Amino acid sequence: MSKEKQNEKTVILQDMHEHIQETTASVHEPHQRIPGGLDRKKRKSSLLRVVLLTAVALLSAVLGGYAVYEYREQRALTEKLTDAVRQDRLRQAQEIMREIRKHGYTSVSLTVLEKQLITMKELSDAWDRVQHYYNLGMYKEARNAVAAFTSNTAYRDRAGVLLEDMRTKELNTMLKSAGLLYAQGNRDKVTLLIHQVLELDPSNRDAQALLAMLKPVVPRLKKNRRRVNTSMVKKK
Repeated sequence: MSKEKQNEKTVILQDMHEHIQETTASVHEPHQRIPGGLDRKKRKSSLLRVVLLTAVALLSAVLGGYAVYEYREQRALTEKLTDAVRQDRLRQAQEIMREIRKHGYTSVSLTVLEKQLITMKELSDAWDRVQHYYNLGMYKEARNAVAAFTSNTAYRDRAGVLLEDMRTKELNTMLKSAGLLYAQGNRDKVTLLIHQVLELDPSNRDAQALLAMLKPVVPRLKKNRRRVNTSMVKKK
């Protein structure tokens, strides 16, 4: 066998060997890829599961922390509102309630406090009406309006002071008017005013003195004349 043929034979054998190797590899490659693909899917699935569990854990921690913060914030605002209502600080209580509503907090305690706050607002508005009548000198209307506060704990002292002040001013006004009417000689109106003063203040000395000035002296003069006449009869 010549050298050239031997070389051709060697080349052909090498090509056949390479072809067999490629065929064998092509046959065995799918079998090798299947387990590898499954492993990668399993790894991806496990990794995804770990990521999801981590995300859930982080979300739970964040939500839990936020819930604790919101609970503490609601509790702090509720305590502030309770103190403001207890001390009758209406404006401060209203500001705290607006903050509570902004956050959307709800509880049984807050419901009770909100009702108390409504009552405080109604009383404040009613007291403003009393002050309005008082400032205008409408003492009768002011007395009628303040009557609702005489039994109220928060306003009782203020109501008592205001009633006493109105009583004093009314008495002084009526006495001043009675003095002017007396100077004008209007005895009927003077007598009416004096009796009104004495109804409010039975021990008022100014009213008693003015009333004494209104009493006629005629009966006393008649009594003296009778005594004179009697003495003249005895002398005869």
